[in-house]
Amino acid sequence: MTTSSKWLLAVLLVLVTSLAGAQTEPKELIWALGEFEGQGEWKSRLPQLLVRGWNTLPGHRVTSAESSAFRQKFLESSRRALQQQASRLMLDLDKKRLTSVLSISEKDGAEKTLKGIESKLLLLEQEPIPEPAFAPLLPLKAAWAQGREGLPWIHRDRSDLLKLSRAHYLVTGEFRSVAGYLQARIEFYSTLEERVLARWEGSFAADEADERMTEASGAFRSSLLGRAWAGLVIQSPVSGTRVQIGGLWHPLPWATDVAEPGELSFVIQSPAKPERTMTVVLDEGKQKLITLESGESAAEPLVLETLPSGAELYLDSRYLGPSPQTIDRPLATSRVRAQIPGMETLVWEIGPDTASPSLGVLVLPVIRRPVLEAKDRFYWTVAAFGASLASASFTAAWTEEQWNLVNLYALGGNRKTYDHAVALYYGGAVGYTATVLLTSGVFVWMMFELGDYLGVAQASLP
Repeated sequence: MTTSSKWLLAVLLVLVTSLAGAQTEPKELIWALGEFEGQGEWKSRLPQLLVRGWNTLPGHRVTSAESSAFRQKFLESSRRALQQQASRLMLDLDKKRLTSVLSISEKDGAEKTLKGIESKLLLLEQEPIPEPAFAPLLPLKAAWAQGREGLPWIHRDRSDLLKLSRAHYLVTGEFRSVAGYLQARIEFYSTLEERVLARWEGSFAADEADERMTEASGAFRSSLLGRAWAGLVIQSPVSGTRVQIGGLWHPLPWATDVAEPGELSFVIQSPAKPERTMTVVLDEGKQKLITLESGESAAEPLVLETLPSGAELYLDSRYLGPSPQTIDRPLATSRVRAQIPGMETLVWEIGPDTASPSLGVLVLPVIRRPVLEAKDRFYWTVAAFGASLASASFTAAWTEEQWNLVNLYALGGNRKTYDHAVALYYGGAVGYTATVLLTSGVFVWMMFELGDYLGVAQASLP
C-alpha cells in the first residue's frame, strides 16, 4: 500500500466513524440471563443461583475472535454509513429535479460526491481500513429487565432475549423434575461469535441446587473472563498475618477465584517474624486452600476414600476427581459428596479433627417395583373393573325384568306368582346394589394402580 493510500484510508476511517456514530472502542461487555424453560419456582431460582457473584467479576480479556467480530461490525457500520450518505444525496437530487430548481453546478457537484462515495466503498472492499484499537480488558455489566433488577428476563427464548437485552453474552437453560431430582441443561452463548461458548448439564436433588449452580458457574467462568482461571484461599490462625500479591497487601483470610492458573508467588508477613516468600501451583478451574501455621503451609493432609473406590468426589462445590483423593485438611466443617452410577449418592462431613483416611460407604439404591410388574397389576385391575361393570349391568337388566313381571302378575291377579316375582325383584335389587358397590371399589383400586404405574414409569426415565 502506498503512502497516499494509507493517508486516504486514515482520512476515510475518521469520516465513516463520524458518519456512522459508531464507537471504535466498546466501553463494556453486557451479559443477560433468562428464566429457564420448565415448570415451578426453579425456572427463576436456578438462574439466580447461577449468576450470584457475577457482578463482582473483574474485566473480560478480549479474545482474538471477539476482536475480529468487533472489527467486522465496525466495517459493516462504515459501509452502511457511506451507503446511507449516497442514498440521501440521490434523494435530494430527485426532489430538486421534480421541483425544477436543480442547477448545473449542483448536479455536477452531487455526481462528483457520489463518485467519491463509490470510490470509498470500493476502497473498503479492496484495501481494508486499518484495524481499530480495542481495549484489551473490558468491564462486565448485567442487563436486567426494567423493574426486575436482579431477576432473570421472563423471555427465555434466545432470540427474544437478545432483541430485548442487546447483550453480548446470553445465559439460557431448561430443566425438568424427575422422581424428585432436577435435570438441568444450561448454555452460555456469545452474540459476538454467534455460537455457544460453554454448556453444563447435571442431575441433582433440590437441596443440592446451590452448590451445583456454583459448579455450573465455574464451568462458564473462563468464557466470562476471556481466559482460564483458578481459585486460591489463604488462611492463618495467627492474628495479624497478611500476604502481598500483585504488589498489594491483603489481611488474612483472603480468597480469589479469578487468579491465573500456574505458579503464583506471594510474600507472607506475620507478627514478630521475618518476611518470607511462598510459591504455589494453581490448577485451572480448581480452588486451592493454603493454611499458614508458624510460617509453614497447611497442616497434615486428609485422605478421602470410598467403598467401592472410584467414586466421583466433590468437596463442597469443588470437584476433586475419582476416589481416593488426598486434600489439605479443612479448618472448618466441609461436605464431601461421592457419586457412582447405579448407587445412592453419599454425603458426609469432614473437619479439622477428622481421622485420615475418611471412608464413605456407598450402597445400592432402593429397589423399585419393575415397570412391567406395575403395568400388569394395572391391566389386571382394568380387567376386574370391566368384569364388575358387566356384572352390574347384568343385574340391573335382570332386576328390571323382574319388576316388569311383578307388574304383569299384579294385573293377572295371581297372588302366588306375584309374591314369587316380588321376592326375585328384591333379591335382584340387593344384587345390583352389591355389584355397584363392588364396581366403585374396583374403580378406586384401579386408579391407585394407575398412579403407581405412572410413578414407577416416571422414575425409570433417564
